[in-house]
Amino acid sequence: MSTSNHHPLAADIRSFIDRAGTWHPAVPLPEDLIARFDELALALHDWQQRANPVLTALHANRCRPSTVMEIPAVPCEAFRQLDVTCLPPDRRTRRFVSSGTTGAFRSRHWHNDNSLALYEHSLWRAFQRRTEVLSQNTALILLTPSPDLAPESSLVHMLGVVAKQFGRPFWFAGDVAAPAGAWQLSMERLRPELVRHVQGGSPVALIGTAFHFVHLTDHLESIGSPLGLPAGSWIMETGGYKGRSRALPRAELLSRIHRFLGVPSGQVLGEYGMCELGSQAYDEPGANESRTYRFPPWAMPVVISPEDAQPVPDGGVGLLQVLDLANAWSAVSIRTQDLVRRRGDGFELLGRARQSQPRGCSLQLADLPQTR
Repeated sequence: MSTSNHHPLAADIRSFIDRAGTWHPAVPLPEDLIARFDELALALHDWQQRANPVLTALHANRCRPSTVMEIPAVPCEAFRQLDVTCLPPDRRTRRFVSSGTTGAFRSRHWHNDNSLALYEHSLWRAFQRRTEVLSQNTALILLTPSPDLAPESSLVHMLGVVAKQFGRPFWFAGDVAAPAGAWQLSMERLRPELVRHVQGGSPVALIGTAFHFVHLTDHLESIGSPLGLPAGSWIMETGGYKGRSRALPRAELLSRIHRFLGVPSGQVLGEYGMCELGSQAYDEPGANESRTYRFPPWAMPVVISPEDAQPVPDGGVGLLQVLDLANAWSAVSIRTQDLVRRRGDGFELLGRARQSQPRGCSLQLADLPQTR
């Protein structure tokens, strides 16, 4: 099958996203949509295992899966060592790399114009679906660098799409420090902008990583000047410390956000994403101690036991796998390194697993073709 820019299933996946994206997150999907997801996921896997050299080698001696639960997951570690893509080298026009510590061996996810278009369609429909209950009458302040300063960050690309689609004034408040490329905030520029909104009474939406909010609240604490952002303001925290600040329990981070920015926990939204995935999960604001993250209907989380790679029961702890239709040009099923607790059709984040490769899984990176 051709590995051209034109994907045989892209239009069907886009149509599914459009239809499923109108479904309210609190309402279970109808059976026909669930069946359609399974059909698309199996067809996508079938195409990918022929078009993606890594998956071709991986599935050479495997039986064709008959259910989505039988689709083998590619560990995210593979994206650090291999080009897990259906795109031939001359059609890879964009690359996202994982964050992480400077100099670390990072994952990479290749794209072209068509795969980016599907990614952007997926991320915007999911963002709309989750933020519709929040105030739209807000200016966006994005604590990351702008897309031109961090072109290989999938998070920054996502926020650039959101900013343009949101239809409100926006500002990227982050910088990139030379020569290491670490992200940083200029408090000399950010605080006056926040004060302006406080004085004008206009709500603001702040979006950034966990370490951004640690740095911001630490600064406000150090100068003894907490801010009470106007009513209707909200925050999206995208997770991740990456050694760039002290790591805080979620409850403590939410408490500091409330104390120094005046935003209650019910107006703080959590987002979960990674460069290896085309879709993002969002949590449900509420209790401080634990929150349930859910993907949109075109991505399905599965929590598996590290012992035998079998799904755990509700309330069980294991590794997170994600079946993601937006990963049309790479791998539909990804195993993360994140330890989670299953919460119905969602999950609670617990942290990074020490041993991410399940002992019962036959997928070994040494068996895959080295494409670097």
